[in-house]
Amino acid sequence: MQAIRQFAQVVDHRVTIDLPTDFAAEQVEVIVLSAVEAVESRPSPRDPALRAFMNLDTSAYTPEQKAAYDRVIAYIRSGRREGEPYPLGLFAGFVEVSDDFDDPLPDEDLWYGSETDEYGISLPQ
Repeated sequence: MQAIRQFAQVVDHRVTIDLPTDFAAEQVEVIVLSAVEAVESRPSPRDPALRAFMNLDTSAYTPEQKAAYDRVIAYIRSGRREGEPYPLGLFAGFVEVSDDFDDPLPDEDLWYGSETDEYGISLPQ
């Protein structure tokens, strides 16, 4: 049995489904779900990091962070087709970047400490 899952745009109450050229069946069963139902019914990803992200506690998020989080979750659940570009700004509103992000980095003393040996190892104080 061959199975195809795809999202199709509804135009004038019609949906067109293009089957691959190697699709051999002469009849098909068609089940139509709205995209929201289809996205919500998808199983969680197998990747533990994605599952952990999808189960974050959002109770302390700002409205902007919650909206961004929901947007990312919807993107994860919808899946990404091969060759499809990643959307830019997907996390916009989720993470704040400080105003001095692009400023030059401070002296190495901040990173390695002022009391280090020639290998950058901290000396006892």
